[in-house]
Parts: sequence; C-alpha cells; structure tokens
Amino acid sequence: MVDEVPMAGGREPLGLLETVKEKFKRSDEHSAEWRKNSRDWYDFVAGDQWENEDKQLLREQLRPIITFNRTGPIIEAVAGSEINNRQEVRYLPRTLDDSGPNEGFSEAARWVRDLCDAEDEESDAFMDTLICGIGWTETRMEYEDDLDGEIKIDRTDPLEMWWDPDSKKRNLADARWLMRVKRLSYSDIEALWPSKAAEVIAKGPWDKATDEAMGFEANANSPDQYVDSDYEEWDIRPDRKKIRVVEYQWWEREVVYRVATEEKVVEFNASRFKLLKDGFDSEGTRYLKQTKRVYKRAFIAGETILEEGDGPCDHDFTYKP
Repeated sequence: MVDEVPMAGGREPLGLLETVKEKFKRSDEHSAEWRKNSRDWYDFVAGDQWENEDKQLLREQLRPIITFNRTGPIIEAVAGSEINNRQEVRYLPRTLDDSGPNEGFSEAARWVRDLCDAEDEESDAFMDTLICGIGWTETRMEYEDDLDGEIKIDRTDPLEMWWDPDSKKRNLADARWLMRVKRLSYSDIEALWPSKAAEVIAKGPWDKATDEAMGFEANANSPDQYVDSDYEEWDIRPDRKKIRVVEYQWWEREVVYRVATEEKVVEFNASRFKLLKDGFDSEGTRYLKQTKRVYKRAFIAGETILEEGDGPCDHDFTYKP
C-alpha cells in the first residue's frame, strides 16, 4: 500500500516513486524562500554579514572588512538560558499504584538520554530554532555499536528536511509525511543496500536542486558528477561520489478488526481477519471494524527505491520538529 496521490481526469494514482517526486517538488516550492533566507541567517549569526558585492568594493578600496556581530552574542545568550534551565523527562503517577513503575520509567529515560547525549542534541536543535525558526531531532535505534540496539536522539540539519506543505498545526503535528534528503557515499549505500547500489542513477528532483538550496557545502559534487565522463557506468570511487538519498516517512489509513476474546482484545489486519471471520461468526465472537494510522518508510536514491516497509515507530514519525 502506497500513500498515492490522486490524479485528475480519472487517471491512475501515482506509485511510490512518482508520489515522492511530486511531494518533494511541492514542498520545495513551498519552502524555497525560507531555505534561501536560512542560509543568510546562519551566516549572519556566524558573523558573515556582508554582501559579496560590498566585500569586493571594500577590497578594491583597500579597506578592512570589519563586522560588529551583535546578533551572535544575543542568540548564544538565549541558547545558554535554555541550557541552564533544561527540563527533565519524568513519568508522573496518576494513581498511588503507579508510583513504583513510574520511578523505573523515569530512571530508564534518564539512562537512555545520558547515553546518547540527548540534552546536547536538543540544545543544538533549539539553536536551530532561534536562527531559522525550526529545529529537528531524530529518535532511532542504532545497532552498529551495540548489537542489542541503542536508542539515539540526534539533532538533524533543518535544511535537510522537507515536510507536508498542507500541515497547519504547530510543530507539524498534522503532517501526513516528512522527508529527509541526505548525502551518503557510494560505499555506504553498498553496505546498507548491496542489492540496489548498482541501480542508482541521479535522476530525482532532489538531484537537480543546487547544493546551496539543499543546505550542503558549495564545493560538494553536483548531480552531473554522479557519472564520470570517461565511463558509461558508475564511477564508484568513494572519495569522489556523494549520493543524495531520500528518507520518506508517511502514514496511511488501514482497516483493522478488533476481536474480543475471553482474556483480551486481539487486533487483526483485514487479510488475516478474512481467513478467520467464519469461525468468529459461528462461535458468536464479537468484533469491531476500525480504521487506524499505519506509519511507513522508504529510502530512495535517484530513480531507485532502495527500501520500503513499515516505519521504525508504529505510532509516529522518527523526526520531530
């Protein structure tokens, strides 16, 4: 099941790849001015407050380029206030019986956050909010350092994020989808998706955007450098290539059936319930048809769908503003 975009005139809905392309273009148009301004805002806070034309004029006049950065200290003061007044994640009991478990949950949350330096990552995201208006963190499971898994909370570059332009609520609470475009080396793609790496061709709309608009460094490889002029196939030298990979997360509605047994309520998807329905009816078992949100995730590079399936979290996106 794909979060398909309906087409006018009775045409078939778009598949996953075309859906992601269409949504990226809409979001890119929606946030284009913000992205341009954000680059200027980050430069301004860092002290780079002169236009290139003004710099050139001063150089021609042999005059020093002096900047009195009054913005940076103010931003840092507000960020420092947040650091000095950090909030602790605590689980509060609703009844007297909850007082024991809630202490365990609170200590577990503190332990997880200490291991991944969550406070520092959230402070960095808060700094992003002060500068460009929005900060992002990603909560995920990491299995490379610990094979049993570690919870990670990482600050995410706001300029790598695209979101549902139809979202109206604060913190994009009503967004139907989110998207992150990040650069990975070819060797990373080979390691993560070995069966798909050779199929990747830079033809997605995210490959046509300029590095500056994407928030990448100006000297990064442009899309036309994906394919070496001396080769028909990929030039896979890891020191040469950085490939833009889209992580697309969305939710869709799915019909489920909740069946009341003697001990508990069991949930079945539509296909599973269809096989068991006759037995439930003959036994007089009560059940209820409902609709719920199901979160999905896909990875795309160019025209290639690297991976598609259920999202890591069954009730929310892993990226939060």
